[in-house]
Amino acid sequence: MKKVFIREDFRRDGLCMNFLVDEKLMGNIAKAFPGAIFNIGYPALCSKEREMCEKITLELSSHPVEIAVVGHALPNHLEIMAPIVNSASNTSASFWIPFSDYMIRQTINKRPEQVLAHAKRMAEIWKDLSDRPLDVALVDSTAKEKGSIRRLHEFYNCLKDSGVRSIIVCDTKGRATTKRLTDLLIGFRGTNADLEYHPHNDNGLAHQNIETALYLGVKGIGTGVFGHGERGTMVDARELVAKYKIPYNPEAFKNFRNNYNAMIAQLNEKNPIFTKNTVVTGTQYRLRGRDPKLDAKFGVTSDKYILGKKIGVDPSEISDEVLEAIKNDLYTERKRVFSESELKSKYRVYNGSS
Repeated sequence: MKKVFIREDFRRDGLCMNFLVDEKLMGNIAKAFPGAIFNIGYPALCSKEREMCEKITLELSSHPVEIAVVGHALPNHLEIMAPIVNSASNTSASFWIPFSDYMIRQTINKRPEQVLAHAKRMAEIWKDLSDRPLDVALVDSTAKEKGSIRRLHEFYNCLKDSGVRSIIVCDTKGRATTKRLTDLLIGFRGTNADLEYHPHNDNGLAHQNIETALYLGVKGIGTGVFGHGERGTMVDARELVAKYKIPYNPEAFKNFRNNYNAMIAQLNEKNPIFTKNTVVTGTQYRLRGRDPKLDAKFGVTSDKYILGKKIGVDPSEISDEVLEAIKNDLYTERKRVFSESELKSKYRVYNGSS
């Protein structure tokens, strides 16, 4: 079996679940999975998240892991990410872009070639900000759409030419099959391509898909300890240890788990929020067809759309400063989400209407 690495998304892809995980806990989990890439968070979300990412980077700078900060494909996100990445030597950055026709239409309503051109510009901007590696995640890239195989090769070649280190193929909806992955990735087999695979296990095929992806040349696998992530459907890194010889320290993980459980017990709000009917961002809401049955919750990754939906305010009337202030309160009040009544009260205060 060839060498495989994991990109552990426990904190980042937890969305509004694990953002309260601090540098001590991240140090614990780094000892459990030496050699892994850790997506540590979105520093551009709010000042408290930026501070947390800075602390985690400092803590993990002496560990044998890679520290990855994450953002949207926006210049202001990259500008916030760069100082954190530049503060240590074992760091990288990544951003995501929509890939499938459906995802592009539901989120930004641009043509695929416009999405790619924008991603190339962001890669160029990054080179002016940092010499650390940049990776790009292609959201919903396993969707079975006409032309997607050709598009993946086009995106891969173009982004690699722009200096991107690796491309992350995301099974965002957790619906990929081994046949679909084979069709999508067969052209990369034997090319030593810099590809990662980010699986979700909604259809129960994640482990088969991982095996197929690795056979076809993928080098890294996205994981989420305890299965944490969107919809609670990620693959726990421990499930890959034996088969793929992932470096793992069970005693260190036990220490992490005990400290994590202690943190959860001390939170003011403890209810689990990973369910198939939960969304915390407007992107998630649109990606899932604007289904009225979806339950919108406000967490640290929520946008103006979700805030407006919860409090009955036009998102265009919500300022960046108000959104950030409410998010910062999640950290200071040690809550994973805010209720509708809490949000309305905070909006009145921070908007100067009370």
